[in-house]
Amino acid sequence: MDMNWLTERATQNTPALEFDSQTWTYSALNTWAESIAVELEVQKIDHGARVGIHLGNQPFYVALIHALGRIGAVAVPLNLRLTESEIQWQVDQSQCDLVISESEGLGLSKRILRPEQF
Repeated sequence: MDMNWLTERATQNTPALEFDSQTWTYSALNTWAESIAVELEVQKIDHGARVGIHLGNQPFYVALIHALGRIGAVAVPLNLRLTESEIQWQVDQSQCDLVISESEGLGLSKRILRPEQF
């Protein structure tokens, strides 16, 4: 079985994701995931890299998960309710190469990218 089911469905112009009043088709979600994957590779994130995800429930999270799977990187979900020091501990223990976060004041000792940078 092909692990990239999103690519298999990319020709379908049917809804894949709905959030608030927006809808993404399989094709649009596939294109978005591919663009994120390309940008991650530009950032030197590739197969086996660990990416911390410090994001709330949002469409970008869905596209990011598909992008990470596409390049063989490992998603490391981080709990939004933890303190900065607790998050730093998780990031260190999981050996994250990068953290993607919306939080402005997150002072981690790792590279942090924001969703709008993709």
